[in-house]
Amino acid sequence: MSYWNRLGVKCAVVCLMVLLLSGCEKKEQSVPVLSESAGTQLETAVVTRGALFEMSTYDGKVFPELKEITFGAEGTVAEVKVALGDTVKKGETLFLLKNEGLEEELASLKKQLRDSEVNKYYELEIQKLELEIQKLTLKQKQEEKAPAIEIAQIQANYDRQKLLLEQYIKVKDFDEKKLQVKIEELEKSLNSFQITAPVDGKVVYLKETHLSMPVKEGDIALYLADYSGLYIQSEYLEEALVEKTEMVYALIKGREYPLEYDPYTVEELLRMKDSTTGMGSRFRFKESGDYASGDYGCICLKNKVENNVLSIPKTALNSDGEETFVYLVIDGSLVKQVVKTGAETSIQVEIKDGLKEGDVVYVKG
Repeated sequence: MSYWNRLGVKCAVVCLMVLLLSGCEKKEQSVPVLSESAGTQLETAVVTRGALFEMSTYDGKVFPELKEITFGAEGTVAEVKVALGDTVKKGETLFLLKNEGLEEELASLKKQLRDSEVNKYYELEIQKLELEIQKLTLKQKQEEKAPAIEIAQIQANYDRQKLLLEQYIKVKDFDEKKLQVKIEELEKSLNSFQITAPVDGKVVYLKETHLSMPVKEGDIALYLADYSGLYIQSEYLEEALVEKTEMVYALIKGREYPLEYDPYTVEELLRMKDSTTGMGSRFRFKESGDYASGDYGCICLKNKVENNVLSIPKTALNSDGEETFVYLVIDGSLVKQVVKTGAETSIQVEIKDGLKEGDVVYVKG
């Protein structure tokens, strides 16, 4: 064997020995040992036992309930009693409308009813008088012992007249009742010409109107902000996503408030789409609290993944490609600890082996 061949073999043997020795050193360092000193403030987490949750969060803002006030009938504007930005009380008059045709018809019907009642009164008095005369005549003939046929004729006339009076009263009562129903219907319609506030609130939109301006039934008159009915709105979320969520709450000023999903109607969504605010999803507060219109909060959708498991933040996990481990915080120092993981969410991971409840682990910042 030549010199160069013998030299190559020697180099190969030396390299192999170096590799073997390196492998031995790495194998020895894989056991938990003191890794580094924690001379500075450490971010840590405690190993806890409980439910493992998957959670997604969305920015939200608190808004007052908007009450859409529409004109209740067709007519013309008689008076506008509010201005944009006014605060109003429930029952306060906002608009007055008029409809001369309906007002004239109502006046005519009321006159007919009054005339009918007067005519009925006089007719009844006349009929009662005639009946009384016939009754006295019958009594007189009976005392005079007039022929039976004559007495029977007077009695028949009396009975017929009494029956006609009863029928007259029924017909007049029926006619007057019909008139009264028509009057009530018209008065109800005319009541729609007085637009009142359904709740306490603030006028945030007012239709531009002027006196004698014609309006149609159902036209929007104004919007009231009802600050007693607050809700929180996020970006638009798929209804299926929200409905399958186990727990929905808002985090406002450090406090959690349970929420209930209140989907917008198709009409509301279309109005939002055409507006500058864009589409969103609405959630109702289930309880009162320290929040107000204009407050910002975080809407949290939370789903349970596992029950009664040990878990830590995912940011506490480390891996060297062969094993997964954490750093236990012991007496101010970090000690490597191999762990076995299970179910995980976007922020938590289940620990099946290697840690116990109450252990403190280092969390990467």
